[in-house]
Amino acid sequence: MVDLAVLTKPEPKVEKVGIQVHVGNTISYLAQTYKDATNAVVELIQNSLDQGARNIHVVINQARSSLHCYDNGTGAGKEEIRFLWQNVGVSVKKGDKKKGGEKGIGRFSGLAIAKRLSITTRPGDSLKTRYFTAWINREELAENANPELSIRDEDANHSLSGGISFKPTTLVAFAKIDQSSMRELSRIEEIADRISEAWGEQIKKKKVDVQIIFKSETGSEKRVSVKPVEFDGTRCERVTIKTQRGTVDFDFYVLIKPISSPKIIVVHRDMQEFPLHKMPMLWREVRELLGSGHYQGYIRVDFCTIRADREGFARDDDENVFCATIRKFVEEEVRPNFAELKSEHRLARYSEAIELAVFKMDRFFKEHPAMRLAGRLSGFVSEEHIRAAEANPTSKKFRLRAPTLKESKERVLLQKAEVEKNRHKGPPKHEQVSKVHSSVAHPAGRERRIIKSQFGLTADYEEGSTAHGFHWRTRVQNGVIIFNISHKDWIACDTAGVRALEEYVTIHLVKEIATLAASNDNIGESFRKVFDEHFTPFFSSIR
Repeated sequence: MVDLAVLTKPEPKVEKVGIQVHVGNTISYLAQTYKDATNAVVELIQNSLDQGARNIHVVINQARSSLHCYDNGTGAGKEEIRFLWQNVGVSVKKGDKKKGGEKGIGRFSGLAIAKRLSITTRPGDSLKTRYFTAWINREELAENANPELSIRDEDANHSLSGGISFKPTTLVAFAKIDQSSMRELSRIEEIADRISEAWGEQIKKKKVDVQIIFKSETGSEKRVSVKPVEFDGTRCERVTIKTQRGTVDFDFYVLIKPISSPKIIVVHRDMQEFPLHKMPMLWREVRELLGSGHYQGYIRVDFCTIRADREGFARDDDENVFCATIRKFVEEEVRPNFAELKSEHRLARYSEAIELAVFKMDRFFKEHPAMRLAGRLSGFVSEEHIRAAEANPTSKKFRLRAPTLKESKERVLLQKAEVEKNRHKGPPKHEQVSKVHSSVAHPAGRERRIIKSQFGLTADYEEGSTAHGFHWRTRVQNGVIIFNISHKDWIACDTAGVRALEEYVTIHLVKEIATLAASNDNIGESFRKVFDEHFTPFFSSIR
């Protein structure tokens, strides 16, 4: 028999308790989300950009412990200011893809570093409307569970000029800034870099003039303009990877010669930006390649929510998708080409060292014309040389080109001058004239000239081979002095740096020039042998 009392047992009573929030303390905690003074300035710039400003000047006054941010954006009316204050955590920008804010707490960032926050503004399209000022003091937050914003109308003649070069519509002021924050604010170059990292694309696209001005206690003034991030290197084709959350685009630049501080910047919905190294766990995984100095550029994301401190994503699942996409890009696009890029950098380093040495010798020839040896120093790349280079995969490939009209005229003038100087000394021993110049096809498709000086000294490099052997340091072919980059002495100097390599090249250029100057080939070869056996080891020992 069914017990009806059991079936009709009433539901347990649920009590609901209202949540009370100490608004003053909550605002103080939200302000601390922005951590430091630089973040507070970055937030000011974002708000000005969102208001359509084309001029933004931040004036930091050390003597007054104050910061004033002027802009000529659209300004705001009293109703908008009241709404922002009465709706903490609610953003009027959320869902607007043209604006960066979406959390509704950035307006309080100044209270993390200053005792007083104020805004003086008016609607930018209503010049007849008076300015008004709204302010809040930090001490009032701790004292009041429901603090109030003070608003007053300014008089009809009120101006926001502040000694700046444009007519502003809005002034945001931080007063009584703490001393540690003032020390941070004095480093305006670092602040400008952070702003550029965070909003560089917007600043560039909208052609916004952003300046940071620091006035010291002594009265001196320092000014820095925020410049958008500019990437060196060769721009690559965009790589797009689709994920279950959205797309991730990689707009990268590749540099043959690495730089010390490469910038990999994450751009969220073409608005907010932050450096990839702000995500330390991911950066440790990809730093070997993306942090090598060979790569710079933007990673564009059209999903996720950015954290308030702009150091990652707010949701773990979004961040996991993003991190997996970065790893995929590194393994599929970067790693397969990295070895070739390092090789190109190595060859570029060799070219730099040889160029330095060749042009150093060129200065010597300019001062000592009798040492030019006429045509024997003038490099000529023969068809046999070309075929040998193409047959050997470790050597460079050459492409011939005819000399330009200017080069031909210069050569004729130099030859005439040389003949006139040596008219009473008899004709020079060697009168071979280079018929062509050569250029080396770069592995990546770019072209570079074989290293050739004004007075005909021509140098090149290749690895040792079965055709010419492996243990030679230099050899001369058709007037070109060729260096063996696989010789142990070359490798040792390369390890020591470009300067050591330049010294090595200079010494061996002198050796080959002296060899060419010998009265016959036997004497020249004997000199080269003695030089390599005795002087080169001595040079290595004192380097």
